[in-house]
Amino acid sequence: MNDDNRRVKEVRVFEGCDDQNARSDSVASNPSYVVTLVHGTFARGAEWTRPHSIMSEALNRELKDVVVCYKDWSGLNAHQARFDAAEEIKNHLLGMAAAYPSSKQFVVAHSHGGNVVVYALRDKALRKTVSGVVTMGTPFVSCNARPFESTITFLSYLIAVPFGGLLAAGWIAIWRHGFAELGVTRIGNLKSGSPLLGFGLGLALWFGVRCFRALRSLLATWVSKKQQELSNRFSVGFFKHPPFYCATVDGDEPRSWLTAVSAVSGFPALLFSVKAKMVGTRTALSSIAIGILMGHHSIKWLGGAALYTTLVAWMSLCFYQFFAAFLPRLTRAHRFAYGGESILDNWLNDIKISVTPYSVGVPVEEDDLGSSSAPGLAHSVFYTDTRFIARMCKWIETISSKSSGTVDTRKLGQ
Repeated sequence: MNDDNRRVKEVRVFEGCDDQNARSDSVASNPSYVVTLVHGTFARGAEWTRPHSIMSEALNRELKDVVVCYKDWSGLNAHQARFDAAEEIKNHLLGMAAAYPSSKQFVVAHSHGGNVVVYALRDKALRKTVSGVVTMGTPFVSCNARPFESTITFLSYLIAVPFGGLLAAGWIAIWRHGFAELGVTRIGNLKSGSPLLGFGLGLALWFGVRCFRALRSLLATWVSKKQQELSNRFSVGFFKHPPFYCATVDGDEPRSWLTAVSAVSGFPALLFSVKAKMVGTRTALSSIAIGILMGHHSIKWLGGAALYTTLVAWMSLCFYQFFAAFLPRLTRAHRFAYGGESILDNWLNDIKISVTPYSVGVPVEEDDLGSSSAPGLAHSVFYTDTRFIARMCKWIETISSKSSGTVDTRKLGQ
């Protein structure tokens, strides 16, 4: 058996290798292009990736000497599922590169399949073997740390201020009853108990401030660490190769849905941030003052009013804080939304989407198909639109012949 025939036989062990559609053994053994098709979420076994589909036949017709393959993955809408699939795609593409070392290797991915490919390209060795990536309607996931200063300040107040208030109230009680025999019965009395009262209140204030600062520092460090951990989990780093061709369509249902999800789930965090800034410092000062106000019987009603107002403010902030943590879990982490990460991760970080790869740095060409007139979901129009497939094939040919890896997509249809 000669080397060419051995290679054809060997490549058939790869999942979905469509060498049966090749026009001759010479084309199958040494094609100009190898194109791997990757489906999206909830689409395992997608028909468009199979032999004799519109996409496969168009690629064979437009590129001529091409081997078309597909690679299935679980299709689950979860970040971890996409990370796991990235390892499978990486191994598949490296295997295809080894089988066809002289061919230009391209990947065509739909929906979240594009994210799977991006995660696979974290591997430096793989990036050297892939000539280009085409994504169709991919909602590229990115992760940005939320501004958390107001939340950290509030949580610090929530823990530190009650200690200061209790110390102040306790010292006033001791001062009023413990020194009653000295004739000191009121806060405003300047007799012998007043210096002790001032010392106790000052000590309570000092302790509260120190406790607040220490807690704020600890919380800030912990929050920053957790945010960085998730950011590293999503980050794909910066690389200049391979180039991307990103196709979008107006009215893309998943992109519209996920944009709405991001807005809804981010609103409580924004609302809390504004509310915390409005009442945080004033609430803390009033909490410490409660101990003083409650110590004087003639203004006891004022102390009660201050206590009631403070409790309402704390409860309101706690509600918003819980809402900001819980709602994203119901929306972003739902199996029909972004799909993953814990309540804490969704609270500390703003997980959103973009139409092009985030923080990659590669050359990116965008192709907006405009409004789709085809029946069915706009999200599925890509792999049945022959005009788009023809433009995509011209991009593949141009990328293969140009070292710069850039092409004006406006001229592809001319």
